Order: sequence, then structure tokens, then C-alpha cells
Amino acid sequence: MVGWQNVSVRARLLALVGISFLGLVIVLGLSSYVLFTYRVGGPVSERLNATREFQANVSPATLYVRGSYLICQELETETNPEEIRRLTSRFRDTETSFLRDYNANLTRLPDGELKQSLTTELYQVTVEFFRISRDEYFPLVGKPDQQAISKMLSQRVKPAFARHAEAADRVVALADRDVRSEERIAGEATHYWSRLMLTVGVACVVIVTGAGWLIVNSMIAKTRGVVGKVRESCLSVLSAASQIAATARQQESTVTGLSEMTTQVASAVREITAAGKDLSGTMGDVNERANQAASLAVSGRDGLGAMERTMHDLVDATASISAKLTSIREKAENINMVVTTITKVADQTNLLSINAAIEAEKAGEFGRGFLVIAREIRRLADQTAVATLDIESLVQLMQTAVAAGVMQMDKFSNEVRTSVARVGEINTQTGQIIAEVAGLSDRFQHVNNGMRDQQTGAGQINEAMGSMTENIHRTAASLVEFNAATKQLRDSIEQLNIELAGFKV
Repeated sequence: MVGWQNVSVRARLLALVGISFLGLVIVLGLSSYVLFTYRVGGPVSERLNATREFQANVSPATLYVRGSYLICQELETETNPEEIRRLTSRFRDTETSFLRDYNANLTRLPDGELKQSLTTELYQVTVEFFRISRDEYFPLVGKPDQQAISKMLSQRVKPAFARHAEAADRVVALADRDVRSEERIAGEATHYWSRLMLTVGVACVVIVTGAGWLIVNSMIAKTRGVVGKVRESCLSVLSAASQIAATARQQESTVTGLSEMTTQVASAVREITAAGKDLSGTMGDVNERANQAASLAVSGRDGLGAMERTMHDLVDATASISAKLTSIREKAENINMVVTTITKVADQTNLLSINAAIEAEKAGEFGRGFLVIAREIRRLADQTAVATLDIESLVQLMQTAVAAGVMQMDKFSNEVRTSVARVGEINTQTGQIIAEVAGLSDRFQHVNNGMRDQQTGAGQINEAMGSMTENIHRTAASLVEFNAATKQLRDSIEQLNIELAGFKV
């Protein structure tokens, strides 16, 4: 079963609207039913009106066919043919009116005991009265036998009229009872439906109020949760930005130290180049001055020992530079890890801002303010992502430059080791020169050639160190831009925290 917390705000509002609409439909349906049933001119009103009208027509019972009975009494002593025809015509009109009213009552009266009594009792005795009067009494009217006429009136017509009156009284009493019963039932039904409508209305109000209270509270709780998560994310991003800034400052100091080391190495290379030139000239002088070979050989051997020590120092310096470049590369990789963390945080912040914008749009007017904040968060997250991409590009450039520097330093170190080996060979050759003065000229020529090669290698090292120095300067400039981007990220997050602090739920 889906939990209440997993139901969306839109579904909750739709449920509230559905409950309200259902309650309104029920109340309107009951109201329409009551108004249709018990309105003036409605089914109940029509039944009551038909019963009352029938009761009014029949009651008092002696007047229902009283006119016909009076006509019969007038015809008892009437001898004028013209008057007899007029009274007979009135009698037939009365009979026709009775049949018309009877058919109308059959149509209007509801089915029940009253209608059954009308058809099986009152109608029969009334028709019998009209038949006796028309078929048995009227043929005697106007004839000389007055005694037969009076006897027919008193023994046949009057008893038939009396039976009609008795039946009419019973039907009137039954109609009166039906009217009172119908009125009582209508009153009770009206009260019952009124109470039911009131109960349903109150229940709908209570349900809608309770559901609205639950939905509003759940929306407020969910909004608070989103704001809390955004604040936590901002704090995490701010902490990461602080760590990135500290790492960048440390990297900047490392690059500064590396720049100083490269300057020193370049100076040493220049000194080596100058020393190579001087040594080459010295070798020429030694070649030209064969007579001073012994003393110059000793001096050259001492100079070679000092140069060998210088070369060893240069090897140590290049190893230190290579180690520091490796450290720079590792720190650049750490920067990449931090940049990856920032990118993930920016993506999470962007996702949270999108979710917050969706929830704010669902909230309608109530979420408009939070929608602006969510869009601002998304914009800041996009800026953070762009800044991290710039940082990543700069770090990649720095890694490329450091890798190139490491390669150049490795090459330089190999060349220095080669030079040390050559200096060792030269030193050995110098010893041989001292031992063998006779062969100094040719051997010093070889040494002179080796020094020229050393001078060329020193020039190449100097060019490599210049390139590495330029790369270090670029790295320093990249770190400055990286620090500026980090500061902008921190300012954006602090501004976001200020806006979140002003957002009250």
C-alpha cells in the first residue's frame, strides 16, 4: 500500500477537491430529490391535491348526486311535457358530469384503497342510482298513475340515493384518512431528508477541514525538509570550497618554490656552460702548450674533480626538482578529486533545485517565492559547474606542464649523469695524461671535443629550464584564476545561505 508520505501534493489536493465535490454532489442530489418530491406541483403535492379535490367533490356526500335526486323529486308531480323534458335533460347532464369526474378521478387518484373504494363501491351504487332513475322511474313520469310514481320514488330511487350517500360517506372518510396520512408521511420524510442533508453537510465540512489540515501540514513539513537538505548541501559545498581554497594556496606556495628552484637550476646551467667554454679554451691552451702539460694537467684534474662534484650536486638538484614536480602532479590530482567532488555537489544541488522548483510549481501561489529561490539555486549550481570545468581545464593544463617538466628534468638528469660519466672519463684521461705526458696533445683534443658536446648539452638544458620556467609561470597564473573561481563559489554559497535563512516556512 502506498504510504501517505509518498503521495504527491497534487494528488492530495485533488483528493481534497474530490472529497469536497463528492460531498457537494451528495448534498445537491439530496436537495434536488427533496425539492422535486415535495415541491408545490411535485408528486406528493399532486397526490394530496388530487385527494383533496376528490374529497371536496364528494363531500358532503348528499350533494354529490343531490341535484339528480332533487330532479327526480320535482318530476314526481310534474305533468308539463316541456318541463319534464327540461328536467330529464338536466338529469342526463348531471349523469354525464358524474361519469366525466369519475374518469378524471381514476386518472389522478393514486393507486390504493381510496381508488379501489371509488371503483368497487361508490361507482357501483351511483351508477345503480342513475340506472334506476333513468330506466325505471322516468318511464312513469308524466302518467296519470301518481301513486305508482310516488311508490317508485320512495321504494327504489330514494333507497338507491341513500346507498350512494352511505358509500360516499365511507369514501370521504377514507380520503380524509389518506390525506392526513400522506401529510404526516410527507412531513416526516421532509424532516428526515433535512436532517440527513445537514448531517452530510457537516460531515463533508469536517472531512474537508481535516483533510485540508493534514495536507497543509504535510506540505509544510516537506518544504521544511527540502530547505533543510538545501542548507546541508550548501554547508557541504562551502566546506569543499574552503578545502579547495586551502589546497590552492598550498599549491601556489609549492609553485613559487618550484619557480625559485628552476631559477637556481638555470643559473647553475649557465655556470656550467660558461665553465665548459672556459674549459674548452683551457684545453686549447693545453694543446698548444705541450711544455706546460704536467702542471696544467694537474690543474685540469683538480678542476675536473670540482666539476664532478658540481655535477653530482646538479644530479641531486634535478632529483629534488623531479620529486617536487611529482608532488605537484599528485596535488594536481588531488585538485582533480576536489573538482570532481564540487561537480557532484553542483549536480546534486542542481537536482535538488529542480525538485524544489517542481514542488513549488505544484504548490501554485504558495510556492512562488520558493520557486524563485529554487531557480537562483539552480543558477548558482550551473555557475559552480562552469567554474569547476574551468578549474579542471586549468588543472589539466598544469598537469600537462608538470608532466612536460618531469620529462625535461628526467632528460636533463640523464644528460647530467652522462656528463658525470664523461667527467669521470676525463678525470681518468687526465690521470693518464699526467702519467703519459707524451700523448697529451691527442688526448686533450678528445677532451676538448667532449667539452664542446657538454657545452651543447648544457645549452639544451638551459632551453629546457626556460620552457619549464614558463610553464611554472602559467601554472601560477592558473592557480590565481582557480583561487578567484573558488572565492566566487564561496561568495555564491554564502549568498545562498543568506537567502535560505530568510526563507521561513
